[in-house]
Amino acid sequence: MDISAKEFESFRGVKIVACGTSWHSALAGKFLIEKLARIPVEVDYGSEFRYRDPIVTPDLLTVVISQSGETADTIAASARPYRKARARSPSVTWWAP
Repeated sequence: MDISAKEFESFRGVKIVACGTSWHSALAGKFLIEKLARIPVEVDYGSEFRYRDPIVTPDLLTVVISQSGETADTIAASARPYRKARARSPSVTWWAP
């Protein structure tokens, strides 16, 4: 990830975008981040987020979580609004054969 410690300190919220079983992992992440970092976290389904016009600001960190078979929906959900706002959006993908 190309995000500096200073940038991490500037985030005022976290949005996690995921689909399927990744969404359940996102919920677990929400509780941990809110407890440890004490900043608000929202979890969205990638397949629904994709068709919204979300409010995205540079001080919002968006984490995209995907698993094999769900990647296209989740990546499509995150690409457009974050490029437009120049916001940071790291992604996590796993695959098990």
